[in-house]
Amino acid sequence: TCALLTAESNDKVKIAHAVSECKRMGISVLPPDINKSKVGVEIEKEDTSLNGTAIRFGLNAIKNVGDAAIENILNERSKGIFLNIVDLLNRVDNRKVNKKVIESLIKVGALSDFGKRSILIKKIDEIRSRIPHGKTSENQQALFSYDKKQEEIVLPDYFSGDEYKDEDINTFEKELLGFSISGKT
Repeated sequence: TCALLTAESNDKVKIAHAVSECKRMGISVLPPDINKSKVGVEIEKEDTSLNGTAIRFGLNAIKNVGDAAIENILNERSKGIFLNIVDLLNRVDNRKVNKKVIESLIKVGALSDFGKRSILIKKIDEIRSRIPHGKTSENQQALFSYDKKQEEIVLPDYFSGDEYKDEDINTFEKELLGFSISGKT
């Protein structure tokens, strides 16, 4: 199934059909995740799946997330998982992982461990403004950059508030993945 999804990655109709078939067979299909996804579709251990494995969509499945952004994200993640959205934005190159990329990641649920989609979208400009210049190249860090020693600083609660309606989430996923991975409606 993983090979089929990879081979058919450019055909959204076939991907949607394969995802539906996986769900019908009891195979968990997981959305892209900033700390777990690789480039393409991968098999992942999953406790809630019938057979203990799941299929995790890769970052390349997301519209607006190009190769340069994926390479930069994976390179930074290889140094340690992203702790929160501020850590992510501080560590990536904001020319490669720009606002449109971040919004696309949020809308498909790839940043759900950092907050609700609706709150992160609503606050993205405010969050980005906290990182004066962000990381603009592999060797250049902003003067006032986020320091991992600051991990204990309490960030705003990006989980408080109303989440988008299921229909809106499905629309985002269909727009950016070509199908709804949540399938809540």
